[in-house]
Amino acid sequence: STVELAAASEFLIEAPLVAWPLASEVGVSDASAAPSRSEIGKLDVTWCEGCLSPLLGSKGLVPGACRRRIRGKQPSQALKLCVDCGSQERTRQLQSLLQPSLLRKLRSWQAERSPSSCVGIEAFARCFAQVAISASAIRQEHGVGAKEALDMALRPFDRLAAPPEGGVVDLHGTSAEEVAATLQAVCGGNFFAKVSSIVGDQALADELFSAATVDAFAGRLVLNAAAMEIAGAGYGGSPLRAAGIFVLLATMNHSCEPSAEAHFESSSVVSLRTLRAVEAGEPLTLSYVSVDLPVEARRERLRHWFFECDCR
Repeated sequence: STVELAAASEFLIEAPLVAWPLASEVGVSDASAAPSRSEIGKLDVTWCEGCLSPLLGSKGLVPGACRRRIRGKQPSQALKLCVDCGSQERTRQLQSLLQPSLLRKLRSWQAERSPSSCVGIEAFARCFAQVAISASAIRQEHGVGAKEALDMALRPFDRLAAPPEGGVVDLHGTSAEEVAATLQAVCGGNFFAKVSSIVGDQALADELFSAATVDAFAGRLVLNAAAMEIAGAGYGGSPLRAAGIFVLLATMNHSCEPSAEAHFESSSVVSLRTLRAVEAGEPLTLSYVSVDLPVEARRERLRHWFFECDCR
């Protein structure tokens, strides 16, 4: 912190670089009410596919759970967006890439392999779509070539902390090779073809969808994805379990005695607040796991990030 902060001070509000709902339980906190794996991807989406906020006008929402209205009358094959997201050019561009039929296939595919995984195939699809759209905008705005534009679009992801040399992350039930092959072939190759067209170079698209790129993304996504629960956005008004990548949030270190915590309320936007008074020059830290866990349990879970907790 550069200044003194009182307890409960809100010092950062950040929208995600990319966010996605989890395949497991589709946000239903009560496991007995969760849809079966065969049902995942077939139910009516009750959240905005842009900001993940609950949608007014979606089936399955309980009264009072809705916060944002669906943008106008949308075609059946249009991505469901709230009014706010529907007014943003970049989010509208996602509609041409992340169509409901694609998301249903990806969510069903993930549910068959590892529904509890925080980073599933939809996360990679959303990242690659975001990269393609950014590369196209960079190419048009700055007049650079396709390769330079793609490199610039990948830069926010490249800056994320990666596993140490020799460190391996687990994609749970699948592999980088299978994810890459599935993304190239899903919906008859239509998704891959659209991304290739936007990137503007077939060879660059092949590299983006390669197992090597999926593997590089996997390490960064697994280490930096922030879990969230968005009130009222799931089926029947239940919380929507989701995850996302935040450029600034991802730079915060862990502490078993954190000075701050993250809050998610009605969308994927995160609010960071101090837990106590913070002196100027003092690090702003988060706890990556519950501070209520016993020391040994915390140590075990923190090994996910390739470091050892030395608390006693």
